[in-house]
Amino acid sequence: MSGTLPRREFLRAALAGLAAGLPRAVGPVNAVLPGRRSFTMDLACGAIGVQVPLPAAVVLAHRFGFEAVDPDAGFLARQEADAIQKLRSDPKTHGLVWGAAGLPVDFRGDGPRFQADLKGLPATAAALQRAGVTRVGTWLSPAHRRLTYLANFQQHAHRLREIASILDGQGLRLGLEYVGPKTSWSSARHPFIHTMAEMRELIAAIETYLKANNDNPQPFVWTQTAEQILEKVRRGRLALDAITN
Repeated sequence: MSGTLPRREFLRAALAGLAAGLPRAVGPVNAVLPGRRSFTMDLACGAIGVQVPLPAAVVLAHRFGFEAVDPDAGFLARQEADAIQKLRSDPKTHGLVWGAAGLPVDFRGDGPRFQADLKGLPATAAALQRAGVTRVGTWLSPAHRRLTYLANFQQHAHRLREIASILDGQGLRLGLEYVGPKTSWSSARHPFIHTMAEMRELIAAIETYLKANNDNPQPFVWTQTAEQILEKVRRGRLALDAITN
């Protein structure tokens, strides 16, 4: 198809351009597919092995005819407010829009890692919002070595609800991608979501929780005094000591 650039040639030209200060366009500029589209051609540098800072990725996206560029959530979270404002205007200056930021939370692994990542998500989501980003995306592993389908579904629903709730508070949408090939979902003992029907079930489980929580938010209220809670903790420790001794 005309207007395309082979991956190897793109990488070679991109690296050469960076070394030379990006002096001129290399490849088709503003190449677009014919007809109307509801999606954009998005440059995700990390996905093709090009490791450059976000400002350089914006320049590359413009030079190679892309229409959007993936915002680096980690990079944005480390920037001061003035720098974020400049980054917010950079894509528009180059005729680009933001694509979807990668989700900076490991929701597939163990609980402590998930909780640690979740704790930092509000600050990252706020930085994305200030930069003008509107979407965050991630993918689902189509199989698990240990968790059955139901257990894995429940874990995903619970964790992604918490993630989606935080993102929603900053006006960010969460996009989910499933992996369909049989070689992927049959690679471990327990297959997981790998069809659109299954993905819709997970999305419904997430959205039902969000709608109920947003329509009727209820603050957590302690029903016992601190003394009563501490007394239960004391009795629990005594019982544990009796078992272990």
